[in-house]
Amino acid sequence: MSACLIRVLLVLLASASVHSRPSSSRSAAGPLGRSARRFQRSLVSRGRDVDLRELVEATRELCAVLLKFGAYMGPSVSDVRRNLERIEEARRKWLRASPRRRQLSMKALLAAEVAAEIHGRGGVLADPSGAMGLLWVRRGLAMWADTFEQQARAMQQAAVTGEGEGSLAAHTRVAYERTVQAHHGWVSRRAFGVACRATPDWETVVRRAGLRTDKGGDEALRLELKCWAAAVRDLTEAMRSLHTDRDLEDRRKSV
Repeated sequence: MSACLIRVLLVLLASASVHSRPSSSRSAAGPLGRSARRFQRSLVSRGRDVDLRELVEATRELCAVLLKFGAYMGPSVSDVRRNLERIEEARRKWLRASPRRRQLSMKALLAAEVAAEIHGRGGVLADPSGAMGLLWVRRGLAMWADTFEQQARAMQQAAVTGEGEGSLAAHTRVAYERTVQAHHGWVSRRAFGVACRATPDWETVVRRAGLRTDKGGDEALRLELKCWAAAVRDLTEAMRSLHTDRDLEDRRKSV
């Protein structure tokens, strides 16, 4: 077998390894491993509902990590935090209306908003509302799951071939195109382009955010990226179902 063919096979095996589902994030010690566990806890009722309090706290913790990537993340994180406030305000409102409730899940919150008829038909969501905040948080999480999955794949291939780990900016751009771009208007797309051009290289981000721990090095970080992406994909798929089942999948573009 030629050396070239062997190399191709190794790359294909690396890609398959990245797409295989990681077994657990319990042993992951870095920021992304801890974040993955927090997002996993937010998925309840056998994966069919979302604990809003856990979701909000997990997303806030993620924002703190993302801000360490660099100043370019500031506007994006601010937007996420505004959507978290929409969720929290809606949660407080419906808890006041139902004083016997101690907690409110995503399913219960969406059901309450639908019953109150605050949203229009065809997924035209009221803004502000809990449904709108959850929609944009979900889209942002889906983008980062895609980004981190691509980065894990690039790291695996680099370990096999000795080539570079790829460009974080390029991975983010591809993830954006697949998850968020269709929902953004011209202004938002331009803002993303500016932020993407300011994205530093992967190693700079790893160093700034302390993503690599002393135990395990790059391999441990790659596994944390996989675990995080898997946990968040499960979560965002559950959130998507909760939106679509209630005709709350707003397809209008932002500005």
